[in-house]
Amino acid sequence: MSFSGEYEGTLDKQNRVKLPAQFKAALGNTFVITGLKTWGFVTLRTPLAFDQMMARLEANASPLDPVFMHVLPQLGASSFEVTTDDRGRFTVPPKLQSYVSPSVIFVGAGETVRVHKAAAWRTDSKQAEMALKLLAERLAGGG
Repeated sequence: MSFSGEYEGTLDKQNRVKLPAQFKAALGNTFVITGLKTWGFVTLRTPLAFDQMMARLEANASPLDPVFMHVLPQLGASSFEVTTDDRGRFTVPPKLQSYVSPSVIFVGAGETVRVHKAAAWRTDSKQAEMALKLLAERLAGGG
């Protein structure tokens, strides 16, 4: 499953936001929301996709590896299973609320849906456009 598209949303006073129908069809009513400080956004995955991601990380890390020692517990502690209500809204868990704002952008990002603060996404998009332009110039032999 691959997610694509970009959709706007707004958190209400109870920190609920409506999941875009295009994403809800694939994620279902219950999914896993994850956020880490280094990301600055949250991701949405099906429970199966989350379990598969964690299994891949565990399979490639030894108990002495910093990934095993630090990253896996942080991912576990920063991941929550949420369920949409009858209006298709879900509540952003308190621990993850600093990564979103009242105005959010849902972005399809391959195997995940990312939820960004709208202002941060607009800044990131401008930086990505500049980087893509530089890459295109390099590939064309111009730089």
